[in-house]
Amino acid sequence: MRNLLREQIFFEIAMSLGNSLDMDAMLRESLPTYLRKLNCLAGLVVHARHEPDGSVRPEVRHAIPRRLNDNPAVRSVRAILAEPSTSREWQEFAASLPLFGRVGDMAYHIMDLPEFGAIVLIKSGEAFDAPVLLSLQDINVKLARACVSCLQAEHTEAMNQALQHEIEQRKKAQENFRRIFEEALEGIFQGRPDGSPINVNPAMARIFGYDDPDHFLREMRSFKTRYLHQSDRNRFVALLREKRAVAGFEVEMLRRDNTPIWVAISARIVEEPEDENFVEGIVDDITLRKQAEQELRQAKEEAEKLNRLKTDFLSTVSHELRTPLTSILGFTKILGRHFKKATCPSECKFSGLPVNRIASNLDIIETEGRRLTELINNVLDLTRLEADRFDWHMGEVDMNNVVEHAVEATRVLFEEKGLKLELHADRLPEVSGDRDRLIQVCVNLLSNAVKFTPEGEVTVTARAGEGEILVEIRDTGIGVPPEETEIIFDKFRQLGDTLTEKPRGSGLGLPICKEIVEHHGGRMNVRPAPDRGSVFWFSLPVRKAGEPNPADPYQARNL
Repeated sequence: MRNLLREQIFFEIAMSLGNSLDMDAMLRESLPTYLRKLNCLAGLVVHARHEPDGSVRPEVRHAIPRRLNDNPAVRSVRAILAEPSTSREWQEFAASLPLFGRVGDMAYHIMDLPEFGAIVLIKSGEAFDAPVLLSLQDINVKLARACVSCLQAEHTEAMNQALQHEIEQRKKAQENFRRIFEEALEGIFQGRPDGSPINVNPAMARIFGYDDPDHFLREMRSFKTRYLHQSDRNRFVALLREKRAVAGFEVEMLRRDNTPIWVAISARIVEEPEDENFVEGIVDDITLRKQAEQELRQAKEEAEKLNRLKTDFLSTVSHELRTPLTSILGFTKILGRHFKKATCPSECKFSGLPVNRIASNLDIIETEGRRLTELINNVLDLTRLEADRFDWHMGEVDMNNVVEHAVEATRVLFEEKGLKLELHADRLPEVSGDRDRLIQVCVNLLSNAVKFTPEGEVTVTARAGEGEILVEIRDTGIGVPPEETEIIFDKFRQLGDTLTEKPRGSGLGLPICKEIVEHHGGRMNVRPAPDRGSVFWFSLPVRKAGEPNPADPYQARNL
């Protein structure tokens, strides 16, 4: 009778297993038959999943009914199978099956599914006896084989899907590479070590004057024939062999019609284990850039030539003007002195003009002559500075003496205009420089402060900072508009509108002062005063004892 039952169950389960490789579908069809024929209330098919770390984690693959959490027998089984184990521990557990247990009026049996996991049967009443359990072994083996076949099919399907995904990704990558290769604006090439081309893109063909890559490969036998100078190719090959990769190598080559072009080559050697090594790289046509650089270079040379001519002309004219002007000033002073001594009182007339009028005119000639002399001297200084022919007399300079000398030299200007002049100076360290030129800077800044300060005061401050000396001239004058602070040190630029206002100087004093200060390694600028007016300042570096002075031409040559 039991054999007949086993045969009947085996036949129906075998029929339900069929040839399906879908585990869920197969278990949905076979497990209900299994449970029904054995009068079981519930059943679980458990997969012993082997993890990459070597552990075994039991996983319920199929259960009938689906929700068994409220069944105490199921909870007991789950507790037994819940903990992960090692592979050896699982093998020992599988060898101990079948396992029987009872919870209340429920009995459970855990039976081995070889090479797959286990099957759990839960029934009420009496448990299965040993002969029935023994008769179910063949059915369990059949079920286990079906589950293993399904797992293999799932794994194969997963591998097929992964392989298909990889194939699709590679196709996309190849399509992207092909699109980049075909549509790139730069030339892309592959070539053999002997210089013969392997493959080029359309841009490469266009750069060298060919219709398309096929045309290029048919006619271009070797890259080496396209170098304008073979010495350039030798340098490129030597660099490539030494460094294995070269970037931005600029060289002149020949197009198909032998017209020269400039290109920048970036290439590397690709080493193949089995095949011959080859070279691949990018070629960029830089002909237009090179032409622009050549035009800029020529324009710069022309501008420098014109600047030298201008400098020489100004220097010559300044010398030629200064000689007669010196004579005019000298004779004007002599004439003025003798005229005032030799003539009658101021109410007298000389040649129809009052004597005081003639004397005033002579004073104007002398004043304007001095102003013209200052302009000529400034132009001459500027041309010498630009031509790097300025005479420098470098030495150790006492900056306290420089500042005090400049204040005393300009004090009469402040007194004539009724302006207050104050000096606040710390004890300053010595600097290396040209004393007369540094006095010239201070005198010029003080003279400008007088010119542009209608009323109020001018304060000179000199102090030592970290590695430098700072001199500030603060006035209460008209100030410098923010938009003019960047251009006030430009040559021939003056504060205000020179078309509507009378010029107050040549516009060369500040640029010359800036050149002098920067020659000494310092800085010069202007900023608004807190209340009104401006603060012109310059700084000079303090050279440590024994440190070379780069501003000294002799020391600079020996650095």
